Amino acid sequence: MAEIMIFNVKIRFYFGFFAALLFYFFVLGFDQSEISAVLVSCLLHELGHISAMCLFSSPPESVCFYAGGIKIIPKASVLGKRSVTLIIFSAGCIVNFILAAVSYLLGLEQLCLINFSLAAFNLLPFNYFDGGRILELYADSFVRRLIALAFAVIFAFAAVKCSLPVAALLAFALLAEAVMSN
Repeated sequence: MAEIMIFNVKIRFYFGFFAALLFYFFVLGFDQSEISAVLVSCLLHELGHISAMCLFSSPPESVCFYAGGIKIIPKASVLGKRSVTLIIFSAGCIVNFILAAVSYLLGLEQLCLINFSLAAFNLLPFNYFDGGRILELYADSFVRRLIALAFAVIFAFAAVKCSLPVAALLAFALLAEAVMSN
């Protein structure tokens, strides 16, 4: 792990982040422009969260780049009010939806698809994703499990109907989330 400090924020880079990038680049056959577009879109998503934190005078404690993506660890004080927390958790997806709309208007279909997909994926009701965190603000454990189960059924149906392995994987993950979450 490598760590640097920028404006009193710890930035951590784990080996797994670079390994995942190499995996996508070489094994899955993404070309350089596609992986660059995804990385820039992910960074702008996270900058949306960081900008919202700074708007409320509370920059993050640390930002970690690891195999699962990029994780921002906020200072505990910023997550006190539900409305502030909602804005912070929504900011990344809002940035991606805006980028998708602008890309669409400029005729950049691939960039539009990347940003729309990134925002929609982050709104899934997994505890770790923005959607799960937003849902946690407003729904109790039982309701969150029901919503995860409903999404699992939708993805399972899509997997069977369209033979989509990604939908099957999401269905399984959401089912596990519904069953295992607290």
